[in-house]
Amino acid sequence: MSNIKKYIKDQLLDQDDFKNILSLVRTSNRHSKTNFIFLESDGKSKNELALLYYEDLELRGVLCIYNSYHKNHVRIHGVVHPKYRNKGIFSELYIMALNDLKQTNIEQVTFIIEDESGIALAKKHRATYQYSSYKMDFHLNHFNLQKLIESELIIKEGTIDDLEDLVEIGMDGFGTSEEEERPLMEENLSDTKRYIYIAKKENQPIGMISVTRQESTLVISDLVIKKGCRKMGYGTELLCHVIKSNANKKEVNLSLNVNATNKEGLSLYKRCGFRVSKNTYFYSLNIS
Repeated sequence: MSNIKKYIKDQLLDQDDFKNILSLVRTSNRHSKTNFIFLESDGKSKNELALLYYEDLELRGVLCIYNSYHKNHVRIHGVVHPKYRNKGIFSELYIMALNDLKQTNIEQVTFIIEDESGIALAKKHRATYQYSSYKMDFHLNHFNLQKLIESELIIKEGTIDDLEDLVEIGMDGFGTSEEEERPLMEENLSDTKRYIYIAKKENQPIGMISVTRQESTLVISDLVIKKGCRKMGYGTELLCHVIKSNANKKEVNLSLNVNATNKEGLSLYKRCGFRVSKNTYFYSLNIS
């Protein structure tokens, strides 16, 4: 007999659910060579919505909904136990999630897909291909830790006191509105697993980069330089600052994701010691 449990953001998970999710995710990642991550170590759901599919007291599937940088848009990521795939579990979870989303102002969903079975499911639900991204892992032997980059930048870890500057950088770099950028930046600054570094030149904010801890991996994201300050090596310096601060830590891996069409970004990351390890595909669907 099937049963679907629902958790909303920051809700503390039942300990049995917590253990079952970790077990399911690890099993699926090993089987499919994926890198799905659902929980932080505090046992709280970090998703806007999470649905857990149980049958005969066994957790067989999880579907998560994440906020996007753009309003009226969310991302969906899910995992089903390898033994129970192609049995309609993801579709059942997706239909329930879709019904919830239609009660909100969400207009578009994007599926985050890491394997062929996920692509087939996305197409089944009439989602269309948008783009691909590469996961890149850091390799110390491809990076010179002694390399120095001379500049006038001051780089420090951001705090709530830097909120206005970080919102300004995000709006300029990502093309978001203040209404979109401010709540996301406030949330990121309050996340104990995330660190945001801000770069300033002559006391003016010019760029930022984020680092999020996911188990033994530090995921680098949101590297952005304001438009008027690009092509001056500042992005390289910010990235190198993060690498130098973390590359020698024991049991810590560095990784990042980059759009497959971002040739300039790919070139930068390769110069700084990163190499492609896997592909992720993004399929979108309008639901309004």
